[in-house]
Amino acid sequence: MLSAAAELMLAALPEVPGPTLLWDADEVHLAREVNRRRPGELLVVEDRLDALEHYRTDPLTGEETGLRTLHAAFPPGERYASILLAMQRDRELARLQLDWAAEHLSPDGVLLFAGANREGIKGHRKALKGLFGSIEAEMGGHSRVWICREPTQVEADYQPEAAYELDGLGAIYTLPGVFGHRGLDRGSEALLALLPGDWEGWRVCDLGCGGGVLALKAAVGGAADVDALDHSARALACARATLAGLENVTIDAWRLNRELPRGYDAVLCNPPFHSSGSHAVNLISRFVETARASLVEGGELWLVTRRELPVERLLGEGFSHYDLVDAVEGYMVVRAVAGDLEAAAEDPFATEEDELSVEPPVEEDGQSFGESCFQDRPDSETP
Repeated sequence: MLSAAAELMLAALPEVPGPTLLWDADEVHLAREVNRRRPGELLVVEDRLDALEHYRTDPLTGEETGLRTLHAAFPPGERYASILLAMQRDRELARLQLDWAAEHLSPDGVLLFAGANREGIKGHRKALKGLFGSIEAEMGGHSRVWICREPTQVEADYQPEAAYELDGLGAIYTLPGVFGHRGLDRGSEALLALLPGDWEGWRVCDLGCGGGVLALKAAVGGAADVDALDHSARALACARATLAGLENVTIDAWRLNRELPRGYDAVLCNPPFHSSGSHAVNLISRFVETARASLVEGGELWLVTRRELPVERLLGEGFSHYDLVDAVEGYMVVRAVAGDLEAAAEDPFATEEDELSVEPPVEEDGQSFGESCFQDRPDSETP
């Protein structure tokens, strides 16, 4: 079933054939109908790997659709007769995509830029007037499509840019639409402050790597191998820039619910969550399950999450014990050791003072979560 915005784009699609781009729409039925009208001329580009895979296989028959698809931050730099672009909620990202569309639209081509009214599609009118000589709008179903022609000359930079520097690590590269684009987010800041500094010989995975901050920490710390994985093509482009030149790092696309190779000594994770509701709990639990299945016995999951989320439910089974540490402004860092209770005795991070238990520390009398191995260390940068 088509969304209202997709129906508007399909109705406005001109009869004139030519290379056609459908970009970041996550609209399978729209892609099939456009491909039916313009066989062999459609290219589907998606930032999210899970969205892209919806196009490749018919959900009813399981057969390949034959659609041309590409997982990329930006489409190939050629000219298109028609570009169908779904509005992104991040206005800076939406503007960057509009710049790209104006630069790569054929002089006699058409851009169809659509979105829901409540998400701000009307507010892009001024930017569109600066990029195209002709714009008009069609509305319906609480949505709008901007029909744009006569593109102006645009020369923009679509490569990740160095946004900020981290002491001892170097520059972090980002793009609009990537988490932490404006600066280091507080969750990553909390986790970085508590991660060991020495990863010599470890095999590490940064699961949901974003711009590659956590992977960089492990790689600079001497890890034997670091895998930086994310489902977002924009995030992977940023990670490649951040981690450029590090020979112990592999950067690759990964989709949630896809198993990882088993054998990691540590998995580092700042999972995506935007609320403390059940959706956040379920999403983080899926990250945790994937991480646990990929860890060796005695391997470690380092996770940052919101303070109010239920750690016991997030971790589930398969960890011998875990430690909690209060972090900045409502975030907490969890270190969970994979394995049964006997594995706890061989915990390389434990000290004689640690009391290792499958029971979580309990908050009492307004104090922070109970005795943690982190609090016993004079220097949190070294294990």
